Amino acid sequence: MTHQNDIDKLKESVLHERNFKKIWNAFFDLSEHPQFIRKSNPCLDEDLQTMLEMMCAKQAGPNKIHSLLICRYGETSFYHGPFQVGDKQATFLYFKDIGTGMTVVYTGESGIEMSRFTTDIVQTDGFIPPLDNGRRPSVH
Repeated sequence: MTHQNDIDKLKESVLHERNFKKIWNAFFDLSEHPQFIRKSNPCLDEDLQTMLEMMCAKQAGPNKIHSLLICRYGETSFYHGPFQVGDKQATFLYFKDIGTGMTVVYTGESGIEMSRFTTDIVQTDGFIPPLDNGRRPSVH
């Protein structure tokens, strides 16, 4: 059994769905399948780690991320995993081929912060995040 159809639907949701809870529910439903977990292999991705650190700096202030586990589903462009921001638990999902992902940070007392992020892909081994004012940095 492959989960590629579910992952493709999840990718479309990450791009277009306005209700973030629906996206996370779909991801958590998918992550309950043992085969999905078996095909999700830990990996290193410094660009993704840097991107998550930048996202969390905006969400959680000066707290650094730690205990990051980046998993890649098979040979796809889909990455996901847990991490911590300060003393808060968090999770991410990211589609590298479209430069779009989401984070959820559990703020305690059943509170959560969900964010969608996009990146500008400038080469296959890096990224440049958009600036806050909407302008893109120049690349020379």
